[in-house]
Amino acid sequence: MLNAKRRWWLILCAIVLAIGIFFRCYNIDKKIYWHDEVYTSIRVSGYKDYEIITEAFSGKIIEPQDLLKYQKIIPEKTWKDTFNKLLEHPEHPPLFYILSRGWQGIFGSSILSSRSLAVLISFLVFPAIFWLCWELFKSVNVGLIAVVLVAVSPVHVLYAQEAREYSLWTVAILVCSTALIQAIKSQKNSWWIIYSLSLCINFYISILSALLGFSHTIYILLLTKFKITKTLVYCFLAQLLSVILFLPWLFIVYIQYDEFQNRTNWTNSPKPFINLLSSWELHLNSIAWDFHPQINWLIAPRITIIFLIFLTVTTIYLYQHTKSNVYLLIVCLITIPALGLILPDLIQGGQKSVNTRYFIPGLLGVQLSIAYWLGSKNFFKSKIRLTIFSLLIILGIVSCGVSSQADSWWNKSVGYYNPEIANSINQYEKPLVISNSQNANVGMIISLSYWLENKVRLLLTTSDKIPLVKQDGFSEVLIWNISEESLIKFQEKNNCSVSVVEGEYYPRLWLVDFSTPNTSYQK
Repeated sequence: MLNAKRRWWLILCAIVLAIGIFFRCYNIDKKIYWHDEVYTSIRVSGYKDYEIITEAFSGKIIEPQDLLKYQKIIPEKTWKDTFNKLLEHPEHPPLFYILSRGWQGIFGSSILSSRSLAVLISFLVFPAIFWLCWELFKSVNVGLIAVVLVAVSPVHVLYAQEAREYSLWTVAILVCSTALIQAIKSQKNSWWIIYSLSLCINFYISILSALLGFSHTIYILLLTKFKITKTLVYCFLAQLLSVILFLPWLFIVYIQYDEFQNRTNWTNSPKPFINLLSSWELHLNSIAWDFHPQINWLIAPRITIIFLIFLTVTTIYLYQHTKSNVYLLIVCLITIPALGLILPDLIQGGQKSVNTRYFIPGLLGVQLSIAYWLGSKNFFKSKIRLTIFSLLIILGIVSCGVSSQADSWWNKSVGYYNPEIANSINQYEKPLVISNSQNANVGMIISLSYWLENKVRLLLTTSDKIPLVKQDGFSEVLIWNISEESLIKFQEKNNCSVSVVEGEYYPRLWLVDFSTPNTSYQK
């Protein structure tokens, strides 16, 4: 029989795991369905961009519900339409979207249904990380600690609730790394094939999996001390096979390269170093704690220093107490993918490294290192380890509790303020909202439409057209998210003035005044 201490330890782990599962499921249909998730649904439903622009941005007055039809699978849109739409986005490999199409075909296209697939996939992270810990450390304690740390890790909970590929990618990273360890240990062809297939699955989930494959290559080179060994040859052949299996999508990227560049060009826009640094701090801290964004930006620099010291201690401990095949994998997992994003931004300029979701391989490596330090030796007798473990769990639970009550959060960067903007619009009796197809507005306006009441009407145009508007039949006319140039042209054409609707949000919302002709506007 289990002794009392062990029994209570297992009960505690089960409780924390249950809390993590609860937060993944809680309020998933209440949070803003943001720009990127909107495009998940557009791809799954099979609507082409030109169809939406032609129909919805035609200059006719429509209702918010008219936009939401592009978020749903209909009989007229088949699997062929979904595949054709996916080909328009070579930057996003198709696996998750294919799974989502099948899922929504069965359970419908509501926000709850769309996000529940990612939530259910995220549950597989728990056995996956336990399996990896077992293969690395042969310790049940370390595995359980890793499971509970991930269960209430704010960053993993946030991305588990998004109708995007990141929970699936997290599982695939863990399984692929475990398969590599098994292949090295056993030297069996079957495990090298499993590793190759799992790496290929990573490629079909995210283009950034190339950095994962590269980190595994560096790991093998360091492990073999750059000598040509059986392990090195087998790893090379396994990775080559995974690339060959990924060639169909690489061919799509090749023939759609201009589209690929166009859709990823935003990552090349320069960011001030202080903004990059703040983002890196957020990436690291979101493993364990995550409060209101204003608090994050205020406290993050102080916490990051402590976290980096702690991570250094755990990494040194890992180096001192494990074999090279263990610590090298974790160190490579932490550093190589992260440097692959950070160095190009520092050298060439850009903002590839501002997105926390791109750092998932490194964040998992950090959590593995922490789990080993906590659970490898005298865990139940060490007051320091028990205190830090308790603190990490409490911070995680409180952070998840805070974010679970919010309509939006920092991971929903494009459209973060949409709930507040919608509330401002909904306060009017019968408003008309004018916008155009500029500024990523297809995804933004559809995201906003989820929050608009039925009394709201929309007048959407292409970016090169300025509508002539009459207020007849509407209590107010509002303009949302258009360029300064378009705003000036609108005032000139309609002989009106505009003023900014009060509120701390972006993009701007303007109120039109037809009684006061004025070509200037309040910034």
